Amino acid sequence: MRLGISNQDVWDIASLPRKGHCSFRVKFTDIHFLDSEGRISNPRSGGSLVIRLTFKCLEKIKGCRFSIGIFDIYGSQLMTLPTYAVSNDYTFDAGEHQIDCTLEKLPLTVGIYKVGIWCGEPNEVFDCIDSLLQMDVEDDDYYGNGLRIASNLNGKVVLQDYSWEVFK
Repeated sequence: MRLGISNQDVWDIASLPRKGHCSFRVKFTDIHFLDSEGRISNPRSGGSLVIRLTFKCLEKIKGCRFSIGIFDIYGSQLMTLPTYAVSNDYTFDAGEHQIDCTLEKLPLTVGIYKVGIWCGEPNEVFDCIDSLLQMDVEDDDYYGNGLRIASNLNGKVVLQDYSWEVFK
């Protein structure tokens, strides 16, 4: 099985190996990368990206947190996107649910990345898939100037909007 995600891939993440001890009171069942129109699509450098996690709760869960990690091909973590840093903890009834993480402008160059997902509370890990999912980022004009990022940097740097100013 190819552990990757693209428009053509359809597979069940529920059967992927888990990291550490997971209670599975919440279990991930699917992940999708969506563009700004809500279509399943490979992410684009500088484009809007929604990472949609689908999960199943075995019972009512209070104080639930999520996190997404993005790693380069060498295993170095480039980004961490935890819910607790930008919102309150969540409560879910038993059953299937979805949660979206939105990046308005994906700061990654073209390349292959690994994605890890985590769900739990401070003292319990419900589910954790550690950087087994592949994310193929496609090239685009990140800075809107018609230029592409130098190919030797592909998959190795995080991009950031910035400016330069000359003083006399």
